[in-house]
Amino acid sequence: MRFKAVLRSLFRYRLNSSIIIISLAIGIACMNLITIFITRENNADGFQKNKKNIYALQADDPFRKGEKMYFIRQGAAEYMKDNFAEVKDFCRIINTSPSKINANNQDYFENKKTIAVSSNFFTFFSYKLISGNPARVLETKQNVVISDKLAMKYFGRLNVIGQKLLFPDGDNDTEMFISGVFEKPQESTQLDFEMVKLIGESDSRVYLQLAENTNIVQLEEKFAQNKENIPIVHDGTPGTHSLKSLKAAYFDTSRGQTIETSRDRSDLLIALVIAVMILGVALFNYLGLINNQLMEKTREYSIRRVNGSSKINLINAFMGETFMLVGVAFALSLVLMILAIPFFNQLTSTSITSQYIFHSENIFLLLGIPAFILLASFLFAFFKIGVSVKTKALKPGKLYAVNKFQIPVFNIAQLAVSVILIIGSIVILKQINYITNKKIGLAKKTLEVKVPRQYKNISPVFKAELEKSSSVELVSLANASPVLEHMMILMHYDENGVDKQYTPALFWGDENYPKALGIEIIKGDNFSENAGTNKGKCIINESLAALFPDQDLIGKYLPGSKNDLVIGICKDFHYGSLKEVIEPGYVSYGSGGFFIMVKPSAGQSQEAREVVAKIWKELIPDFPLNMESINDRYEWMHRENTNYAKLIGACCIISVFLSMIGLFAVSFHTSRRRVKEIGIRKVNGATISEILALLNKDFVMWVGISFVLAIPAGWYFMHKWLESFMYKTNLSWWIFSLAGIIALAIALVTVSIQSWKAASKNPVEALRYE
Repeated sequence: MRFKAVLRSLFRYRLNSSIIIISLAIGIACMNLITIFITRENNADGFQKNKKNIYALQADDPFRKGEKMYFIRQGAAEYMKDNFAEVKDFCRIINTSPSKINANNQDYFENKKTIAVSSNFFTFFSYKLISGNPARVLETKQNVVISDKLAMKYFGRLNVIGQKLLFPDGDNDTEMFISGVFEKPQESTQLDFEMVKLIGESDSRVYLQLAENTNIVQLEEKFAQNKENIPIVHDGTPGTHSLKSLKAAYFDTSRGQTIETSRDRSDLLIALVIAVMILGVALFNYLGLINNQLMEKTREYSIRRVNGSSKINLINAFMGETFMLVGVAFALSLVLMILAIPFFNQLTSTSITSQYIFHSENIFLLLGIPAFILLASFLFAFFKIGVSVKTKALKPGKLYAVNKFQIPVFNIAQLAVSVILIIGSIVILKQINYITNKKIGLAKKTLEVKVPRQYKNISPVFKAELEKSSSVELVSLANASPVLEHMMILMHYDENGVDKQYTPALFWGDENYPKALGIEIIKGDNFSENAGTNKGKCIINESLAALFPDQDLIGKYLPGSKNDLVIGICKDFHYGSLKEVIEPGYVSYGSGGFFIMVKPSAGQSQEAREVVAKIWKELIPDFPLNMESINDRYEWMHRENTNYAKLIGACCIISVFLSMIGLFAVSFHTSRRRVKEIGIRKVNGATISEILALLNKDFVMWVGISFVLAIPAGWYFMHKWLESFMYKTNLSWWIFSLAGIIALAIALVTVSIQSWKAASKNPVEALRYE
């Protein structure tokens, strides 16, 4: 009977019930998915048995004074293990991802991430082997261990021990034999790889396993005391080493992503704030609507109290309905989470699966939000029913007289959150537009064609063929992309007997390099078209010239170098992220690179791409074309910002949608409560426009209050976000005005639908029984 009564009540208030279920389902799904993501990231490498005792080894960075790097000289870890009792073991790691793999007589060009490691890798770390002995799986340089997913892809089975893989090695292929298969962990890990082989003699990343209860500060002091004996990468540094815990290393984005993956802690903070905002909007919807429902049931509850029902009985009846609503919303939220996983993974660069969501350690997280909502509902009902259920509520005209000012509080807070998200969306889109359209000092349409190293000798032939095409204006050979791919050179020079140093970025290309990339020469000369006269010459950027304001470097050798004669100064160009200031750099002449820079003729970018593809197919038929534009690389470099724009935009849409359905429900209840008042006003001559103004003025006031509350919060959050960029857009006043206009327009459109129905209704229908 109780179950049927609950169903009848929910059906009677089906508009409220539907909106509550949709709001809570979306809010719970967003909060639970992001909470699982944050927990997963904070517990990265939590499955490693020795995680508390594993530390990443750092050394002084010779290229950035006062900074640390994770690149360690070979022999440093060996010395530490042999001479410090605290160091129990070590593992070295480098990235050796091949451009091509031949498996089962088929070529694959997917550049699967391959790491070369110490032989103890699978005993040092806790990656699970499906087949193979952890202690012996990397005994020889011909051993390779692959992931279970790769085994299934290459061979269609997991039993692949002894199978052969071919790795390119210059003009020949090296045979490797599978000695083990490991299971890709569902948990987050900073070492994301597909294949593992034995490391050779080289510098590398180093992880140390320390003894229990090791004092890190004291151990680092021992390193410093023995620094003369510990090998270092460069003699120009203090030569000290330091330690960073496995977890802290994961959140250190300065180490790059060539081997390990890293996560910026601000990502987690932004995700948490967004989740709380979405859940907040959903809860405000929920509280506002159950407040409406309790007000409408005030007379019903009062009659029950007069007939002998206790307060506990009334609360039980209310909680029965609430439990049903929250239960259905929770079930729907699980479906929404599973559907949202691919989109969420793309935006956050993670790999959550539906199986992981229902992992035993996440069950309590999943149930936490519904439990909190039920507890909040109980407390809300306990105090609300106690206040509103009175005998005076049975008197005519008293139905809506109690606590009428609580509904606006919830909706104002809801609208404020939506305005903040709208402000965030506009600012992020404005910054991305700034990044997209900002002049970076490079020709964004220039194409980069990366020739495989084993075909390096074909590069001059490729260049000559391209120069024959009318759709190609210029072709240059270089050693790397000008975006994110440059060398840092440590330069020492003497100034009045004092040894000084600086670390410019080095770019290397032939006589066409500056012109092909659109680099503007502002003083001096460009490289000569007579290639033979360019040897030993270079062009410096404005930032490098600014390091020596009292010298005219043109015609002189670059300070600290006897091989680079400065012939010109070029305008600064962005070779890194807009989050970083442009550092000193120079272009040195060189020929014979395997990167081909192709500047298309005006208006012929597509034709140039087609020509490149045709020549590639003729000269390098057994490798897939590797071509992208400068703009493609620039956008890839700022992909995280684009993803955040999509994430904020999606959350903004969700928030606005929840606000709309919430306002629609409130306007429905408001117009129904005032139906007789509207009827009387229409009988007395009020027009539809006057009725609309009467019904909508409260909502306009709510938007105004929410806008005032949202401005400082929105300004603060976006100001902090923009601080991470060295080159950024401005927080203009129109952004906040536009956000307010959008919020007002959405609110008016939403409530006017119901207001119009109420205002255009025949007043006789409302007053026929009076």
